[in-house]
Amino acid sequence: MKKLFCCFLALFLFAISACSGNGASESTLVFYYPRSNYQYNSESGVISYEKKNGNLRQNSLEEFISQYMKGPSDPALYCPLSKDIQLLEFKEDNTGLHITFDAALSKLSPTDLSLGLAAFAKTLYQITDAESICIHAAETLLDGETKMVFKRDMIYLFDSFTDQIPTTETSGETQ
Repeated sequence: MKKLFCCFLALFLFAISACSGNGASESTLVFYYPRSNYQYNSESGVISYEKKNGNLRQNSLEEFISQYMKGPSDPALYCPLSKDIQLLEFKEDNTGLHITFDAALSKLSPTDLSLGLAAFAKTLYQITDAESICIHAAETLLDGETKMVFKRDMIYLFDSFTDQIPTTETSGETQ
């Protein structure tokens, strides 16, 4: 009987320690932001990141977005989604995650709009299983479109354009 009691006690203590929450639900989040000064031809040359501790299970999507929009602590990064831009609505369905901001979003420069929303989408993919993130600005266009869509497998951060510039040299044939 004592052996059975000790086995149950050991099992109970193991279960409690596994669920205690001492770092078990705490995880590191990576928040992507555009760089203040671009560095071309590298993976983190235009968009980089900073790590923040967070609890994915307890934070709602709205809290996560709010935390993101507070911006980075690293002065080499910036958040185009300023305090002037308000989150109006978000919903997730079988087509993806849909986020609507107010019309102030459309006032961003084309560069800030593209880089800022790509970094934002890349950050959001850590907490959603959606295959696409669709971002709208209420009652206005974003760079001429009604929405900007970022697919999970289509956000690339490596700028290799300079490696592919054709040269004016001939193929080595002489005339």
